Amino acid sequence: MTFLLASCGGSTATPESEATATTVPPASGGEQGASVSLAGRDFDSLTQEEKGHFMAEVVMPAMKPMFQQFDGEEFANFSCTTCHGANAEEVGFHMPNGVHPLDPANMPSMDGADGRWMHFMSEQVKPKMAELLHEEPWTPANQQGFGCFHCHGMIGGAAAH
Repeated sequence: MTFLLASCGGSTATPESEATATTVPPASGGEQGASVSLAGRDFDSLTQEEKGHFMAEVVMPAMKPMFQQFDGEEFANFSCTTCHGANAEEVGFHMPNGVHPLDPANMPSMDGADGRWMHFMSEQVKPKMAELLHEEPWTPANQQGFGCFHCHGMIGGAAAH
């Protein structure tokens, strides 16, 4: 069974002045779309429609090739459900949902059997997602940053990463 592991390695987020923006089609038939930017905004403050456009136009184009380069066979059909689960629409794309749960008291080792996954997640996936969402990554000093448990479910105890 293949599973995804998020990690707790570090990277710096993109400054707000370099914020990613997308154009959202008007909700009520107007001619101009609205710009969705995370500069000065928290992803959670976006409407569901804005989140959908941001994910489709910013996150998917960045993450899909990254996952496919890591394992083209495993991620040949990379889609929203890869991270959000088979019932993504039913649960409003809430995270975590369906990604392999982790035990904060027993995190996989960078040098162990899951090392390939851990390096991929810590060095590529987590820093890129933190950048796209304009969040600081999780570190031991910044435990409020973007980390493992933004995507992965938790087995027992409080989140540590």
